[in-house]
Amino acid sequence: MIAFVGKEAYRGAFGDRPVLGRQERRLGETRLHVLPSTSPANAAVPYAERLRWFRDLRELLNRASA
Repeated sequence: MIAFVGKEAYRGAFGDRPVLGRQERRLGETRLHVLPSTSPANAAVPYAERLRWFRDLRELLNRASA
């Protein structure tokens, strides 16, 4: 799994604007995941909402390694 912190990071790599969460696109067998930006400029997204996405990724990775 490769996780991008911020939609702009993903867009910079692939040229298209993603939704948050797991992406359909892969790099070989590697899954891609987009998290909300942690930048203060992203203050419109509440901290609790940003934290939820990071916790969701942690749970996904925990399930995959079990």
